[in-house]
Amino acid sequence: MNSDHTVKTVTIMKVLLSFFLLVFISGHFAFSQDNPSKKQKAYQAWIKLNNNSLVAKGFLYQVGDSSVYLVNSLWDPEPREFTSANMELLKIRRDKSVRRGAITGSVAGATTGIVLINTIEGGLSYLTVPASTLSGLLFGLMGAGIGALSGSIKDRIPVQGNPDNFLKYKGSLLDYSWQKEIVTAPEFEHRGYFGMEAGVSKAGGEFAAFSDIPLQGYQRMVKTGTVMVTQGGYRFTPNLGLNLALVNHMYSLELAENSPSGEYSPYWGFDALIISPVVTWPFHDKWRLDFSPGIGYAGTTLSGPDDFVLNGEGLGYQLKGSLNWHYAKRWTATLGSSFLSADVKYKEGGSGRARAFSITAGVAYLFGKKSL
Repeated sequence: MNSDHTVKTVTIMKVLLSFFLLVFISGHFAFSQDNPSKKQKAYQAWIKLNNNSLVAKGFLYQVGDSSVYLVNSLWDPEPREFTSANMELLKIRRDKSVRRGAITGSVAGATTGIVLINTIEGGLSYLTVPASTLSGLLFGLMGAGIGALSGSIKDRIPVQGNPDNFLKYKGSLLDYSWQKEIVTAPEFEHRGYFGMEAGVSKAGGEFAAFSDIPLQGYQRMVKTGTVMVTQGGYRFTPNLGLNLALVNHMYSLELAENSPSGEYSPYWGFDALIISPVVTWPFHDKWRLDFSPGIGYAGTTLSGPDDFVLNGEGLGYQLKGSLNWHYAKRWTATLGSSFLSADVKYKEGGSGRARAFSITAGVAYLFGKKSL
C-alpha cells in the first residue's frame, strides 16, 4: 500500500511539473518581450497613419512630448518623427521575439514531452526510449508553435490622432524606447486577467471517509489528489476586484485487497464554480497578497467505466489566500492555498459534507484595451 502511494505521489508531481513547464513557456516569452530592463533592447514599431495609407515601420528610437521617432538602423540612426495628431494606431514588438519564442518553446516542449511519457505507471519496457524521443519531438514542435505565436504578439496602442491618448500610454512607450529618459508619465494599467493554477489537494469530511463504493474491486478514495483551477476576473481598484473560478479536484480510488487493476481507473471528483471578491495588499511594486472568500455551486461525482455512479450537489464556500509576483508586464505568477467546503445531497440518496484543502501554483495573463 505504501509503495502504491509513493508511485501515485511521484506520478502526480511529474504531471504537475509538466504542466508548469508548459504554462511557464508563455511567461518566459512575455518576460523576454514585455519586461524592459535598464539594458537597451530593440523594439520594432508599426504606425498606421491617418493622413497616409502606408504603414510606417522601424525601430522605436525615441519618445518626445507628443511624438515618436523611428529609425531603420539603430547603429546609423536617421530619426523620422511622427506626431500623435497623425497617428491612428501604433504596434510594438521586441525585435526577433518570434525566433526566440520558437527556440525556447521547442526546448521546453521537448522536455515536457519526455517527462510526460515517463509518468506512465510501470514504464513502457524497451519502448521507453523511442517513445520518449517521439513524444519529445511532437511536444517540441508544439512548443515551437506556441512560442512563435506568443512571440508574434504586438502591443496595440490606439492613439487615434488624440494627444490625450498618446499621453495615457506614454509611460509604456518610454519603456520601449531605445533612447532612455527619466520622465514622469502615466502607465497603462491592466485590470482584467485570466489564469490557470494546478497543485496538490487533500480531501476531508464525509466525502473523504466514504467507503461504500459501488464499483467492484475498489474501496475508499486516496485522499491525496490533484486540483486544477481556471479563473478570470477584473480589478476595480488596486485593492479590490472580483474573481470567478472553476475548481476541479480529483482523487483516485484504492484497489481492494487481491483485486486486479482494470483498464479503467475510476476517480472521485469535487468541482465548484466560485465567485468571490478579491481584497489585495500590494506591499511591493511587483508583489501583492490576495485574500478571496467566495461562495458558489459545488458538486461531487464518482466516475464509473461508462457513467457517473454517484452524483452530489449543493452550495459551498471557499477561502483562499495567494502570493502574487508581477514578474512581467502581462504576466503574474501565483502561489496560493485554499479551503473548499460544501454540503451536498446525492441523487442516489444520502448527503454529506465535502471538503478539500489545496496548495496551488500558476500564472495569469493580464489584459486591457486593444491587448496592450
